Amino acid sequence: MKPMKRILWMLLALAVLLCATAALAEEPQWSYDSGNMYLELEGNPNGDVTVPAEVDGYAVNAIKYNAFNSNSAITSLTMPDTLRAIQNGAICWMDGLTSVTLNDGLEYIGNNFQNCPSLTSLTIPASVRIMDGAIGSCADLKEIRFEGACPLFLNTDWSFGGMCEDYVIYVPDDQL
Repeated sequence: MKPMKRILWMLLALAVLLCATAALAEEPQWSYDSGNMYLELEGNPNGDVTVPAEVDGYAVNAIKYNAFNSNSAITSLTMPDTLRAIQNGAICWMDGLTSVTLNDGLEYIGNNFQNCPSLTSLTIPASVRIMDGAIGSCADLKEIRFEGACPLFLNTDWSFGGMCEDYVIYVPDDQL
């Protein structure tokens, strides 16, 4: 009977551990500010996060400034096809971020991709027309790929500073 009791205690301990781990993985709570027309995030999601295309009946076309800022538990972000703008600071100071999938149709990237030391590559869709001081202080970012014409860079003092020595920027052959 003792071995059976031990097994039951081990199973109970495992169940408690699994429940505690599941409680730590917080699902993102999304809301849409229809007055300012941007997505807001409540809570602290972790792991792989996919931004929804629609919230509260509104298409998600912009992400609020500082939306994911300083959340080191997020490892990847995937943007919806409806997204047109990422406001300043939405994707900054994210130590755990290893990948970002930006969507075709995205037109504006504010001051983002700053201090994301685990990000190793970044692809900018051809639809992006303006980048405002984006990309800097990403120690492991070695590859930046522009799929179309290079966008207009505003506040260039903030762009590409604090990068690793051997980072490479790729642009289409007809843009050289």
